[in-house]
Amino acid sequence: MSGSATPELRVDFSAQLTREASSGTRVILDIAGSQLRTALAEHSFLIRLDRREAATLLGHEVKSHADARSANDLLLAGRSCDHAVTTVGSLGAVYSDQRAHYEISAPHLPHPFRSDACAGDSLVAAITYHLAVGTEPLRACELGVAVAAATVQLPGTDVFDGASVDALVRQVRSRRIERSPSFAATPP
Repeated sequence: MSGSATPELRVDFSAQLTREASSGTRVILDIAGSQLRTALAEHSFLIRLDRREAATLLGHEVKSHADARSANDLLLAGRSCDHAVTTVGSLGAVYSDQRAHYEISAPHLPHPFRSDACAGDSLVAAITYHLAVGTEPLRACELGVAVAAATVQLPGTDVFDGASVDALVRQVRSRRIERSPSFAATPP
C-alpha cells in the first residue's frame, strides 16, 4: 500500500487491509500519518519510511544513517515488519532485517538534482518489483536506491531510462552493521 489517504478514509483502513491480507501475501507499506500509526500494530513484510515519518516515530529529525537505523530498530523491535527501509535523502537509505542494518549509499549523480518528486514512489516500486521476481531484499533495496537517484535528476515527474539506472546501480554500495543484541530478535 502506498500513497496519501483521502480525508474521509477510516483511520484504521490500512491496518485492516494488512490484517486481512491472505496468508502468504507480502504486504509492503509506504504510507504516512494516522494510516501508518494504526498499521504499525499489524505485521507487514516491509515498511518504508521517509525522513518525516521516521522523525515522527523517533521524536527528532532524521539526518544520518544512524538515525535511520534507530527508526528501523523501532519497527523491527515492535514486530511491525520483517524488513524496514528508511530513506535519508542524498545519503541513500538504510535497509534492516532481524539480523543486521545495511547502509545503502546513494550513487554520485552525473546530472544535477532537479526534483525529488516521485523519488520515494520510484524506490518502493523498484523494491516491490524486484521482490516479486525473487530478488533478495537487500539487492532489491540497492536497486531501489539507484532508481530513486535516476528519478531526482529529472524535472517533475519525467521518466528515467533503464541505461541511467544501470549506470547508477554500479555505484551503489552497502555496508553491513550488526544489530544490537537488545534489538535483534532471533529469526524464526
